[in-house]
Order: sequence, then C-alpha cells, then structure tokens
Amino acid sequence: TTAEYLFSGCSNLTTVTGVIDLTKSIKTGSMFSWCSLLEEVRIKGLKVDLDLSACANLSTESVKYLVDNLQQATGKSITLPGSWQTDHPAEAREYGQKASAKGFTLNFR
Repeated sequence: TTAEYLFSGCSNLTTVTGVIDLTKSIKTGSMFSWCSLLEEVRIKGLKVDLDLSACANLSTESVKYLVDNLQQATGKSITLPGSWQTDHPAEAREYGQKASAKGFTLNFR
C-alpha cells in the first residue's frame, strides 16, 4: 500500500517501462525525489498526493496519462516542476481542469 521512496535517489532514471498502478497505494511521499532526469512514466490509479517537482524533464504524455487515469478524490494535489508549466502552458491549463474534475489540484514548484 506504499510507494514511498520507490524511485527516490535514482538520479539517472529517464524512463520507467510499463505502468505503475497506485490504485491501492496510500502513500507516495518522496516517490520521485532526486529523479531530475525522469522523462517517461505511466502512473494510474492515483488517489493521494504526488510530488513530481524534481522531474524537470517530464513529458506531456506522462502528465496526460497520469491525469487521465486518476481516481476520484477530494482535496488531493499533484506537484509538478514550475518549468513544466512554463514550457507547456496550454497543457498545464487543460490537465489542471481535468485533474480538478477528479478532485486534484495541479501545483507547480
């Protein structure tokens, strides 16, 4: 039920192959801390907060997949790097609206 520290410290990680199913996960703290090179990851079933702020190279496809596959929740957040919002303003708005409809806020730090 926990994905805490799953990839934390994997500073050379660029791609996660397959899909990470977080349907049963209740903790994701520091899951991607220090993963600054991460570009591609597919996450489904998220129902808790997730911090991806360290992942400055995260693809729009990865964020789209995450948002499209969120569980319904209340008052949860996904934190992305501030540079992602700057580089993808249209997608940030679109995915922010979709996330909001599922009870999530997209934050940028």
